[in-house]
Order: sequence, then C-alpha cells, then structure tokens
Amino acid sequence: MATEPPRVVRDHLSEVIDRVEHQHERVVITRNGRAAAVLISPGDLEALEETLSVQGDAEALADIREGRTPPTRAATWRAVWRRSAGCGSDR
Repeated sequence: MATEPPRVVRDHLSEVIDRVEHQHERVVITRNGRAAAVLISPGDLEALEETLSVQGDAEALADIREGRTPPTRAATWRAVWRRSAGCGSDR
C-alpha cells in the first residue's frame, strides 16, 4: 500500500489511477502527515463490501463454516465401487 501526499497524487493522478485500477494497489493520501483518504479500485471496494456484508450475516457465516467442516466419514471411490459391486463393507 503506497502512501502519498495530495500534491504527488495530483501531479501523477493518471499514473496513480493506473496502479489502483490495474495492479489493485491501494493508495493512502495523507494530509499533514496523517492518512486522510484511500484510493482503491471499484472491484476491490465491491469485494470489501461483500466481505463485510457476509461477516455481518450470521446465517451466511454458519453456511460457510458448515461447508468447510470435513465430513465425519468420507466415502472414497473404492468404497462406492465395493458397495455397488456388492462386496460388503466399505471400510
């Protein structure tokens, strides 16, 4: 993440926009040595907003966690084949 004073951003605005748009760089614009604003691409903003939305949705988080939970007993292709062939136990 680059940090630039307003003068540098103004003098090189086209280049800064290119970096933000094509390299997904975030540029912090300072005022009196302190962060005052951040330039990010629209796609990055959308992704951040979507992440915040999901984090604020308990049901969505539960669905994500459930999807990442490994099954207690995964059926392998060999086990499936044995069952379909009538070979007994799939262990």
